[in-house]
Amino acid sequence: MHRNKIFQVTIIALAIILPASVLSACAKAPKNEVPPGREFTLSIGQSAAISSENITIKFIDVTSDSRCPQNVTCIWAGEVSCTVEITRPGASLLKLKLTQPGLTSQLSTQDFDGHTIAFRVEPYPTAGKTIARSDYRLIMTVTGNRQ
Repeated sequence: MHRNKIFQVTIIALAIILPASVLSACAKAPKNEVPPGREFTLSIGQSAAISSENITIKFIDVTSDSRCPQNVTCIWAGEVSCTVEITRPGASLLKLKLTQPGLTSQLSTQDFDGHTIAFRVEPYPTAGKTIARSDYRLIMTVTGNRQ
């Protein structure tokens, strides 16, 4: 009988302590924080903080997508453009237009305030299929290029 009470008290204590410790750990870890130079992916509306760089980047929208679809012959490769917001504590909000040409597997780059964003937009268009706004992903790497 004594063992059952100890077991019950242990189970109750674990049921209280374990969720509390998980919640406190989650509260301490910043959401979507990535180190400089590491690739990360954002959906429209998502943001990520670049640790040690004191900036946050938010994927606002795809403003145009005229890329030539896969397996189609086009006279122009087209391009995809999207808007991101960059915020820094104590600085004004910066809206940046990122444009990637079509028919290339190379990352595009955009410089801003001592940093470089290397990026690509996915998915790539396929003939006869429309890309839903919710399906777009911005894959990027942010690096500081301060001397």
